[in-house]
Amino acid sequence: MKKTITLLILTILLLSICACGKYGSKYKAVGFVHSNESTSASMSFSSFEGIMVFKLKSANEGDIKFHAKIESGSATVYYDVYGNKLKLFSINGGEELNSHEGYVDSGTVYVIVETEGECKNGDFRFDLNYGGDMFIDQSDTKDDVWRSETDLRKKFPEYYDLSTFKGLEVYVWQMAPESYSFGVMAGTNREKTLEELWKLKGATAVEMRDILSSYDIPQEDIAIIPWQNPISSYIGEYWIREKNEAPEVTAKREQEYIERIRSLLFDSDAETEGALLLKEGAIKNASITSLPEGYAYSFDGEAAERITDYISELNLITDFSENPNEYAGMTWVISLQYETGDVLTIYHFGNLFIRAEDGPWYKMTYEEASRFSELLNELI
Repeated sequence: MKKTITLLILTILLLSICACGKYGSKYKAVGFVHSNESTSASMSFSSFEGIMVFKLKSANEGDIKFHAKIESGSATVYYDVYGNKLKLFSINGGEELNSHEGYVDSGTVYVIVETEGECKNGDFRFDLNYGGDMFIDQSDTKDDVWRSETDLRKKFPEYYDLSTFKGLEVYVWQMAPESYSFGVMAGTNREKTLEELWKLKGATAVEMRDILSSYDIPQEDIAIIPWQNPISSYIGEYWIREKNEAPEVTAKREQEYIERIRSLLFDSDAETEGALLLKEGAIKNASITSLPEGYAYSFDGEAAERITDYISELNLITDFSENPNEYAGMTWVISLQYETGDVLTIYHFGNLFIRAEDGPWYKMTYEEASRFSELLNELI
C-alpha cells in the first residue's frame, strides 16, 4: 500500500489586544518576543503588524537611545512625555538605525511602535539615556557631532530644500545650560502655530550650521527666534526678567542672546572664548574625576577659581574636520558647583575636545588642552 504522509507545519500566530496606561497595544505577530523593564524595552519578530506600547519610568532628564532594524515594511516610533505624543523616528525595510533622540524628564515615558502594514524580521530596543556612557565608548553614535550631508538629509529631511522666498526662520530652545536645540522652517508673514513648533526635531548647533550651509541665502534673511519648548524644565536666560527691569535693558539682553546664538551658527571659521561654556555666577567648588575611573579631586576657593579661569581663557575652535567619535582617550569630568546650588558639568576629552553638558563639541589646541593636566599637578 502506498502511503502518503502529509507534514503539517503549524505557525503560531499571536493576536493581542492589551492596554498600557493611556495607550493600547493591538497587533498580530509571528515569532514575537518582547520585554519591558523600568528603563528599557525591546521587541523582535518574524512578522508584526499593528501597535506595540512600552511604558518606561525615567528618574532624570535625558533622551531615548534606540537600535532598530527591519527587513521589510515600514514603521514609525513615537514617545509620550507630559501627555504629548511626539515622533521619535521612522524606519523602512532594509534600514538599521542606532541613535538617540527626544527629551525625557522624570516620570512616565511611553514608547509607541506603529507599523504601516506588515513588517518582517524586525528588532527594536529602547533605553533611557542619561548621558553617563557617552564618554566611555567613543564609537557611540550619541555623539553625532560629525555627519555628512547625506546623513543629515536622512535624519532631518524636513529641514532641506525649503522655500527661501521669505527667508528662513531658525527656532532655538534650551534643555539645559549651554545645551541648544534648533529647528528651521520657511519664512512666513505669520506666527507659527504651536502644532507646527511641536513638530520641530532638535538639531545641534553643528548640525544646524551644516543644514543652513546648504542654502544660498544671506545671513540677514535668516531669522533667529528663541522658543521656550514646553517639554523643557530649563528656563533660558532669554526668558528671565528682573523685577522692574527697564524695557531697554530687556531688549538689549534679548538681542545679545540672539547674537550669541547667531555666532554659534555662522561664525564657523572663528574661535570663541571658553567662557561660552560657563554659566554666570560665583563658583563654590570644583570636582574633577576621570573616565575611565582612577582620579578624583575636589577644589574650592582660589583653586576652584583657577579651574574656571583656565576654561574661560580657552580659545575654542568651532570649525574642525576631526570626528570626536573616532578618538579614544581619557576624559576629565569637571563638575562646577555654583553658589546658587546649580551644577555644570564640562567634559575635557583626549587633550583635544571639550563640551559643556550635552552641548556641541569644541576643539582645543593641544598646547591649551595639555595645560589642564599641568594645572591639576600644581593644585594637588
